[in-house]
Amino acid sequence: MKKIVAAWLLAIASIAIAQTPTTTPQTVDPAEYKAYQAAIGTTDAAQRGAALEQFVLMYPKSTLKEPVLVEAMVAYQQAGNNAKVQSVAAQILEINPSNLRALALLTFIKAQSGEAAMATPQGVATLGEAAQYAQKGLQVLQSSTDPDTQKMKPSLLPIFNEAIGASALANKNYPDAQKYLHTAVEGYGSNATLNHVYLLSTAYLSATPIDCINGCWFAARAVDMAPPAQQQQLNQFGLYYYKKYHGGDQGWQDILNLAKTTLLPPAGFNITPAPPPPTPAQQAQDVLSKYKVNELGLSDWLFILGSGYQQGADQVWDTVKGKQMQIQGTVLSATNDSVILMITDDAKMQKKGEITITMAKPFKTPPTAGSVVDYDAVFASYTTSPTMIVMSDGKAHAAVPTHKGATTTQHKKATH
Repeated sequence: MKKIVAAWLLAIASIAIAQTPTTTPQTVDPAEYKAYQAAIGTTDAAQRGAALEQFVLMYPKSTLKEPVLVEAMVAYQQAGNNAKVQSVAAQILEINPSNLRALALLTFIKAQSGEAAMATPQGVATLGEAAQYAQKGLQVLQSSTDPDTQKMKPSLLPIFNEAIGASALANKNYPDAQKYLHTAVEGYGSNATLNHVYLLSTAYLSATPIDCINGCWFAARAVDMAPPAQQQQLNQFGLYYYKKYHGGDQGWQDILNLAKTTLLPPAGFNITPAPPPPTPAQQAQDVLSKYKVNELGLSDWLFILGSGYQQGADQVWDTVKGKQMQIQGTVLSATNDSVILMITDDAKMQKKGEITITMAKPFKTPPTAGSVVDYDAVFASYTTSPTMIVMSDGKAHAAVPTHKGATTTQHKKATH
């Protein structure tokens, strides 16, 4: 689906061809113009780009310099050479910082690269560069009265808005991410891709408080747009937030069906929120009124320790402190001598550590992020902001009976 947007962007850049002189301008030396015609007449796109760049080297003060570089940029885009596209675009912006075609191509390429690595510092930085080009592009579009510029405006606005929105999302600026990504999706219309609607859904569902009406809608839309191999994962993503907001899965299939018919939520679309739940402290108190600490699971203990119900937290900690138990979880990160695990579904969804285990001996090879591991370790301490259990003397789990409390299965009464 990215090819749709790339082809659309190529068509925009190719407008430059129509603006290139077809007759010899009076200010251009005949030999110079002959060299230009030879370069532009090269059939192979990559070779044409190189020939046009060579023309600029031969005639660095040519009045044709900017349009010739635009032609070279378009040729490299046709050849699929993004590195050269960016190099030539940078040269164009040195001549004319307001060249929309160069701004659009740089925005597009940087945004695609940054979005693919959004969770990394490099991805965030690349999206920041894309957003800078996009902001400049928006300024040019807003201030220009040129007829050709106005013709390009509907096609360029979504590209610029997407880059600014994606950069805002990477920097957790959710209001701006929602604003610009929503505008981009509307502008792309039928050309909107799975990536566009998924990013927009994430912007709504990552905010505090979440906007489930918009976020769950675009998550459902993403399910419909996804290839079969990705549909289950995207459905779980949307359903997780829907159940958290609505209180159950009733009605989710109806939204999935409706989202197949239209890109944007229809007028009057709404999701009824669940009644306000009891506070974490109230939930913890209720659980401990019905069950003994050693009848609960590890995820329950984590919840009670961080619930704000101090009496209950004391009960839990008095029971487990100093005891060795089996701990199974998903690795968030690891060093040579310690590992941070995610235990609950919430933690796995939010990529948040809940247990830190210091190993009795350094790892030969630390476990990789996302792997499921099984250790025996001793409860040593805990913190509440954020909730984190610290364990010591960790070692690979021995296949011997363990305390019932070591299970990672959360008791249904302690869900929150």
